[in-house]
Amino acid sequence: MSTNNEIPTIEEYLKLSDWTFSVSMNEGSYSNFFWLRSRHLGALDVLETIDLPKKPFRVLITYWDWNGGGASTYGSEAGWRELGEYAISDVSTVLPKLHYGADNAQMLLDESIADQEILRALSNFDEPYTLDDLEEEHAKKFWAALEAVKPYCYFSYGLFDGFTFIARGHDLRRQFLDRVSQHKIEAIYRERESDTRARMWQELGPECGPEICIEENCERLRIKLAVRCFMHQIQWGST
Repeated sequence: MSTNNEIPTIEEYLKLSDWTFSVSMNEGSYSNFFWLRSRHLGALDVLETIDLPKKPFRVLITYWDWNGGGASTYGSEAGWRELGEYAISDVSTVLPKLHYGADNAQMLLDESIADQEILRALSNFDEPYTLDDLEEEHAKKFWAALEAVKPYCYFSYGLFDGFTFIARGHDLRRQFLDRVSQHKIEAIYRERESDTRARMWQELGPECGPEICIEENCERLRIKLAVRCFMHQIQWGST
């Protein structure tokens, strides 16, 4: 059993004195595509981090929340049209209006390719669980589709590992990583953790007893909803 000397005080807990952070990321490549996956980098807007294509392009929404391809979300909006189950924007040198707040996947198309070619290449298109197992059938089909469409980049939020970014060419992926601010990412997650801990204290506190915590050598009062003090309850709930 842990003691009071082995756990942070409530004040230390709320100030994140015990909190540490590092960005998790996996990288790889296939043909001329260079990818990364991270459960942390999805806190950034990739389109504000990289340069847009130098020539006119379209945005293709291949997934949007539980609606699938995004046609029902974007298809009827100005500057967009349905393309099968997907939605595709008009050709432009600037970004169309994009929606946020849902799991999604999209790509920027700066190469000339007919609608039917896109639909044929992306038939039953889904991002695979693994990108680097080239013997896995789903992964092979995914990369074959990207090779056929040749997007400037593909990215998704909320799917496997949280965030996926695939760049056509090494330089674009390097540009994204070079522009990622580690301090900004850490600040975002620190604020999220601070909010989470404050909410936990608000929901579980205070330590009002009258009995003391059941953990050995702990003399703090128990919280109202459990038989442990706040910090021991947090520790117990995380195991």
